[in-house]
Amino acid sequence: MAECPTDTVILPIVTPERLLPCVLPVITPAFEIRSATIDDLTFIDSLQRKHTQQVGFLPTAWLQKILTKDFVDLAFENGQPAAYLLGKSHYQSRQHVGIIYQACVEYDAQRRAIGTALVTHYLARMPQTTKLIGLWCAQDLEANYFWEAVGFRPLAYRAGSRKKERVHIYWQRRVWADDQATHLWFPDRTWGGAMRENRTVIPIAGGDTWTSEKDLALSLPAEGLPPMIPGSRGSRKLTARERQDLERLRREFLGPPEGFIRVLGGKSFAKISDLLLYGRSIYNRSP
Repeated sequence: MAECPTDTVILPIVTPERLLPCVLPVITPAFEIRSATIDDLTFIDSLQRKHTQQVGFLPTAWLQKILTKDFVDLAFENGQPAAYLLGKSHYQSRQHVGIIYQACVEYDAQRRAIGTALVTHYLARMPQTTKLIGLWCAQDLEANYFWEAVGFRPLAYRAGSRKKERVHIYWQRRVWADDQATHLWFPDRTWGGAMRENRTVIPIAGGDTWTSEKDLALSLPAEGLPPMIPGSRGSRKLTARERQDLERLRREFLGPPEGFIRVLGGKSFAKISDLLLYGRSIYNRSP
């Protein structure tokens, strides 16, 4: 185990005591953390736009939705908003796996332990059923060293957007210190999102590290697989051509029917027509 710098100690930032400890500087400025509300939308949207190269971009409408439904924490320094963290307590229909979508700190508030405090506060708010917490981080960002310092482990990678040609690293850690039974997990694929394409997720195994060069071709979809989008644009009856297209995609790219159902979010369907209707809401098909 690497030695900590002399100006740091390892201690939990907030209760409960079961929370895994994070590395926190001994001297920290006074700041407070609370749950964000819809009134904080302007600050959060403005900060993500400043740091879009690091945290990506979430549409304003999506931010409004997540502020009313999910976990968003806001940190204040000297009474002014300085950072935020947003995510969910479940990921890919797995109730025991949470996800962090964005964590962002103002330029002049960085390197003062606000990010560490936000992560610990966020983990402490997780329901007891959430055992693991994960996130995606572009390989070229210094933020990877931060996630490593606060206890996350690099498990896998995927190709980013075709335009930027970046590698995304999947980091994960256990939430609770007394949990030694829950195995770390990573998805075998992702789909939709800002990239609007599916990606195969490749494990970081053997002597490989998150810093090494990755083969993006292993993660990119097979030629001919159309872009994907999350969510639904309404329900209607599928045309015969759409049914044929979805069945072709299932056979060529997604394996047997049980694999198709798993890829569509782990949902089970009593009728093939229901499965196809749900499939149309995932695949990029014009209504």
